[in-house]
Amino acid sequence: MKINFENVKIYTDITRKNFFEADVKEQIADVIYKHGNGIRAHALALKIYNSTGETEFTDDEVLMISQVAENFCTPNFIDAIHEILNPNPESQTEEVLHVK
Repeated sequence: MKINFENVKIYTDITRKNFFEADVKEQIADVIYKHGNGIRAHALALKIYNSTGETEFTDDEVLMISQVAENFCTPNFIDAIHEILNPNPESQTEEVLHVK
């Protein structure tokens, strides 16, 4: 998967009407560097920090990015990461629960 961490939409409120765009390479690289484990996390943090534009990431790297964001980032940053990792959420099938 190709990801560009240089132009990410960060929402500033729960309505998701207000946002700014930011380069989050350093922020996500720092979170992985501080909270990831092992040499793969180290390599991924450096790969993100040194990336320019769209960069190819493996499925394992994408999973690590998602897990670290979900465990160590603020909710608006988690939403931003989810949005870049799942660019077409409306095309994904959602399960509908019916309450009776």
